[in-house]
Amino acid sequence: MNKLSLSALIIGLIFAFCKQPEKPATTQGTAPQATIQCFESRLPDGSVLTLQFSELNAEVGGVLEYDFAEKDDARGTFKGKKEGDIITAIWTHTVEGQTQSQEIMVKIEGGKAMKANGELESGQDGVLRLKDKATASWSETFERVTCE
Repeated sequence: MNKLSLSALIIGLIFAFCKQPEKPATTQGTAPQATIQCFESRLPDGSVLTLQFSELNAEVGGVLEYDFAEKDDARGTFKGKKEGDIITAIWTHTVEGQTQSQEIMVKIEGGKAMKANGELESGQDGVLRLKDKATASWSETFERVTCE
C-alpha cells in the first residue's frame, strides 16, 4: 500500500471509532411553558401596587409589592396553587423591617386581578389567614399590564 492510501485508511478508522454516540430517539412534543401575567394598581396618592406571577399547570409563583407613597412598603414573593380562576398562596414579605407570612387569595377575571381582603388571624403555623374567606371582599383591584 502506498503512503496516501495508508493515511486515508488510518484517518477513516479514526473517524469511525471516534464517532459520536447516537442520541436516543425522543418523542416529538414540547414541554409545557409557564405563562407570565402582570397586573398593577396606581392609586391617586401616587402609591403603586404590583402583582406579577407565572403559572405552570396549577402551580403559581410570583411577586406582590405595595409601594406606598406615604407609609412603609410591603414587598415579597408568593407560591401556591390556582384552582379555576382563584389563586391561593402564601405571601412571604417584609414590612417595617420584619418578615411576615400571609395567605393571599387572588381572583383573575379578564383583564383584572382582585385580591381578597378581610379580617386576618394568625394560624398555628404563624401564617396570617383570612378569618372568614366566605365574607372576604374582593375590593383590591389590579389592571393587566405588559410585563417588563
